[in-house]
Amino acid sequence: MKKDEFGSRLTRFLLIWIAVVGVLLCIPGFAMAQADPIGEKIKAISIDSSNEWTIVKLDFDNAIPEYTLHFEKGSPKLVLIMIGTKIPEDVLKGETPVDRFPLWKVTPYQGSVNSSLTLYLAYSCEYLIGKTEKSLLLKFPRRMSYSREIEIGEGVLWRTEGKEIADRPLRYDWLVIPKSSEVKLAVESASSLNRSRRTMELTEMCSATGAIAAVNAGFFNGQGYPVSTLVEDGLFVTSGRYPSRPMLLLLRDGSIRLGRFTVRPELVIGGKVIPLNGLNVPISDSATVVYNWNYPFENIPLSGFVYLLKGGRLTPELEGIRELSGSDEYYIVTTLMPEANPLSNVSPDTPVEVRTRIYDRATGKMLDVEDAVGGAPMLVKDGKINVSITEDFVREDISKNPRARTAIAILKDGTILLVVVSEVRDTFYKGVKLEELAKWLLAKGAVDAFNLDGGGSSQLVIEGALVNPYQGSPRKVHNGIFLVPTN
Repeated sequence: MKKDEFGSRLTRFLLIWIAVVGVLLCIPGFAMAQADPIGEKIKAISIDSSNEWTIVKLDFDNAIPEYTLHFEKGSPKLVLIMIGTKIPEDVLKGETPVDRFPLWKVTPYQGSVNSSLTLYLAYSCEYLIGKTEKSLLLKFPRRMSYSREIEIGEGVLWRTEGKEIADRPLRYDWLVIPKSSEVKLAVESASSLNRSRRTMELTEMCSATGAIAAVNAGFFNGQGYPVSTLVEDGLFVTSGRYPSRPMLLLLRDGSIRLGRFTVRPELVIGGKVIPLNGLNVPISDSATVVYNWNYPFENIPLSGFVYLLKGGRLTPELEGIRELSGSDEYYIVTTLMPEANPLSNVSPDTPVEVRTRIYDRATGKMLDVEDAVGGAPMLVKDGKINVSITEDFVREDISKNPRARTAIAILKDGTILLVVVSEVRDTFYKGVKLEELAKWLLAKGAVDAFNLDGGGSSQLVIEGALVNPYQGSPRKVHNGIFLVPTN
């Protein structure tokens, strides 16, 4: 073989080899001669506390890397970003609940080059930074008492307060809505926003209504159907399983009422008024109840006598029921004996109307209600503590066990408070007892106040974001109270 021919073949071989290596280097995950852009690794993340401090310690292999540290805007979340740092798999464990006041959750994250640690705090507090050769320390004061106030717009204030009761840290978040604020309170449900849905995330509902803030409101069952009295835009969704419970009334003249009222569902047959036992509620013996499209079709009872009311005309439903669709369609179910059944001799030509009204208990005057939602129990009445668990059919254990709560109150000058008390499992937030909540509301000047749905439903949303401490994915709810700008 000639020397120049050998050199030519060697050159071609080297070029092919270089090309192959170049292709391999472009393949993700191919480790050949790749430089690792991450120069420092975290050995361990530990959290400890004393009587005065909670300390987060990060130990590194060689030295403390470059880092930035900042609070997220409007949030007590402290974010530590570490440049060119890797968190090993045994340290990178995802979201971790922490019971070290004021720290309640830690979330590590590994990016392609940088890593971060998000520290969820009870409040935006001052902190100290300590350093050794290979360790970074963040020290947070263990103050159980704190408060802050932020104006969220339209004259509405968001206040946060921390305090301790019997070695149990509590966090209250509440909205202060003066009569002079440029917002309108409204009650909205998932079904009114999307007829095919019974529950939605409160953040989604807040965005759909254009509200600047919202809290969850009435109770609902496992099927996502409301069990509290509910009125939207003057239309009754349900009279409620316990219509004697307290409720919020938003009247068409702009006034707001809290307390107990008389809910009266009725049939008007040829001008004659026939009292009903409820609208869209489970039926009992010797009762007459009306159902419309809002009620779960599969739950409409078939016992007793079933009538279809459509376009104001009544006919017996002899061929089985179907799913209702029109706003003028109702099923009327009665379990009364035939001789007591007021519908048995109604002519198809007789006009029949379903109506539900709310009356003032003291005066008997009918109230022009635009929106309404019920809760239980009463907490404050006429400026005095009145936790009415017996009257409102609330179990004693629900009242006396600390848990997350949502409540509404009205002050002497007409200011409305919407309150959420946090409970996060596996952390220091254990919630509040109803008696404790009533005392707190009274101290804030409440004249009347009552409890709304609590536990996993308790949520405060501001500008589309959930702001009260909450572990995991927020529970979807049926309805809420929304603050809608009026300008």
